[in-house]
Formats: sequence, C-alpha cells, structure tokens
Amino acid sequence: MYDTWRQWVKIVVIGASAAGGSLCETARRLEPGAEITLISEESLPYYSRCLLPLFINGARSRTELQFRPSNWAEDLKLRVMVGKVASLSPREKKLLMSSGEIVEYDRLGVATGASPYLPSIPGISSRGVFTLYNLQVALSIKRWLPTAKHIIVLGAGLIGVKAAVSMCETGKTITLIEQRPTILPDTIDARAARIITSQLEGHGIQVLTGGTITEVRSGKDFKINSVLLASGEVLKCDMLVVAVGTRPNIDLFEKTGASIRKGVLIDKNMHTGLSGVFAAGDVAEVNRLDSKETLPVANWINSKREGRLAAYNMLGQSIPYRGRLRCNAVSIFGLPLVSVGRISAGKDDEDIMEDITTQTYRRFFFNDNRVVGMIMLGNTAEAGILTTLIWQSRDVASIRHRLLREGTGCLQVDSVGMWQKSKNVHIRSTI
Repeated sequence: MYDTWRQWVKIVVIGASAAGGSLCETARRLEPGAEITLISEESLPYYSRCLLPLFINGARSRTELQFRPSNWAEDLKLRVMVGKVASLSPREKKLLMSSGEIVEYDRLGVATGASPYLPSIPGISSRGVFTLYNLQVALSIKRWLPTAKHIIVLGAGLIGVKAAVSMCETGKTITLIEQRPTILPDTIDARAARIITSQLEGHGIQVLTGGTITEVRSGKDFKINSVLLASGEVLKCDMLVVAVGTRPNIDLFEKTGASIRKGVLIDKNMHTGLSGVFAAGDVAEVNRLDSKETLPVANWINSKREGRLAAYNMLGQSIPYRGRLRCNAVSIFGLPLVSVGRISAGKDDEDIMEDITTQTYRRFFFNDNRVVGMIMLGNTAEAGILTTLIWQSRDVASIRHRLLREGTGCLQVDSVGMWQKSKNVHIRSTI
C-alpha cells in the first residue's frame, strides 16, 4: 500500500556532493511530490573533488569537473539554498542557518563530508601553503602554481600522490614526504608501495618516507621559502601542499546527543539515532563490509550508495546497509592501481600473492573461501568483476587458486554481460 504521508514530507539534505546528490535523486524518484531542499556551502556544488588534481594542472577544465548538468536541481524540482547550517535542533526538527533563517524538516539527510586536517606546525599559515579539497582552494593553487619552482607535498596518501603527479606534469620539482615507512599506507601493501615509489622517482619526484615537517619558514612577505624536517634537514621550496588526512564535518552533531567518534555513528539503516535524521558519506562512521571495524571515511562509490540507501530508509523502505568497502583506483604516470577491501592479512585470512614483473603485481586475501581484499597493480582489467566477488561475499572455493593464475578467465560472461558464471560461482554485477 502506498504511504500517503510521503507525498507531503519535507526532506532537507545538507551537502551536494556524491552522497547528498545521490540522496536527492533517489528521494525524488521514490516520492515525486515531496518537498526537497538541498543546502550547500558552495555556489557551484555539483563538481567532482576527485578530479581536482587534474584541474590544477590544466588536464581538466572547470566545466569538465561538473558531474551533473547545470539544470540538475531544477529538473529534480529541488529548492536550493547556498549557505552554512549553524546548528541542528533535532527535537524541534529545525535547522538554524548562519544567516539567521530557520529551515524545518520532517526528514534530514546530513552529507556534510569531511575537511582537510591541518597539523599544528609552526608557520603552517604562511602564504603558499595549501590543502587540496575543494574548488576554491584548487583555484588558488592554479593562480600560485606558475610562480612556484620547487613544491613540497606533505602526505603520500591518494590525495597527496595525485597532487604530486599532477604538479610534476607541469614541469615543477616535487618532493613528496610521508611520515609512515611507505607511501599510500592505507591503500596498498609495502611491496606495491615500492613499485609505485620507483614509478614516482622515475618521473623525477623525490620521495622521502619516515619523516615529517616540524616547521614552515617564510620571509618578511610571509611567503613560504623552506621547511625544516624532523631530521634537521632544511628543504627550500616556494609552495607546500598539505595532504595528511581529513576530519569528518561533525560540528552539527556535537550538542545533539548523537553518538560520535571520528564521524557520526549510524546504524545499518543509515539512521543517526536522532529522530528523522540520517547521514551518509564522509561525515558518517559505519561498519566495514570486510571486517567488524568501523570505517570513518567513505569514498565516491560508497558515498553514492549510502545516499541512495539513506533516501530509501528515510522514506519508510527498510533496506539495511551491508557496510563500507574500501575501494580505490588511480593511475600514476600511466601505471594503473586498484585496491579493494583488505590490504593486509588478518588472523584467519589466507594470503596469496603473485609478483609477475617489476610493474605488475597482484595480491588476494581470502577468508572462509571468500575474497575479502585485493591489490592489483599494472593489469587491472578484471578489477570490476573481482570487486563484485568481494562485494557479494561469494564462495569461490572451486576457483580460489585459479584466480591469480587465470584471472577471471575461470569465470564465464553471458552474452549480455549481466551475469558471470563459474561451475560453482554465480556473480551479478551490481556494484
């Protein structure tokens, strides 16, 4: 039976990136008559942050950053508000905007994302120091970049590595600094990291691991001119990009009674525990698909999925979330890399690895005859099907030892490409 209350429901969504946009699209599809308000702090909210490294070096134009057409909100009949939400009153179901305006809701979807973490380093506020997280900062980097010759990137996670590669392609001298022993420590294992490090160094990027910056130095004009490392070494530079992680934007929840750790904790139905309030994307902390741990930071794929599920659940259709799946894909100077799920073996995992050449590496992790993680470097053509195996937790006992040797050749795809079949394994491409 159709729930008539849904056609009168007031839905407010905070945040217009992957999770928030997906929530709006799904809510409108489920309930054509609902009143949906989208609140964003940016006047151009519909762009991909994943493409910002390609934007700063000119490989992508500002228009090419947009992943939704300019009439997207109009077509969905959204009421769009540009501004900042100052506070949330869950009992009254009201939002207070920084402008003083009050916004009422029946269902609230919070997709406020995360902000870059800026470490407490003396001199970190010098001119020429940037993070790379939103379009406004990316535009500032583009303006500064032509005058920079030696650029230091602090943090060799995905954002830091992509930023280093992007700026290196403009002819700049780049030094990449990572505090931990290897680069991309949350994405790949040490062996894959060594291959990627060689790839970076082969293109002129200096990679320093096991160290960090203890001071940023500048002249009388407050422009950065050097950094002091923990080792005592001084490196001259005229630009610093800080990419040492993010913090979920949980300010709205801090005085509401919601459970907070790194992000706001949500249950399997994307609910925060506050009446009518749901969360999705980087702001939320939720269980991982491949372990009992929580994963506080989402990615683009997870965020879109969570936005969809939040819409279903806030409109009365109880669809449980199975959990986040760590999933990353990047190309580093033409060398493709994909990592999904676990990147190290747990206590009860079986670890199978094969190192084919200096630029081709594959490693799979199995638990109870199910693939729970993989690292693929070089040849990643089969990553999509293998990700589906992980996402659907399929029993692959019959082909486990053939996956590395034959790849997904031991699976057979039907004529329409919707189902992949093995003798004892069936996979539906739903991810």
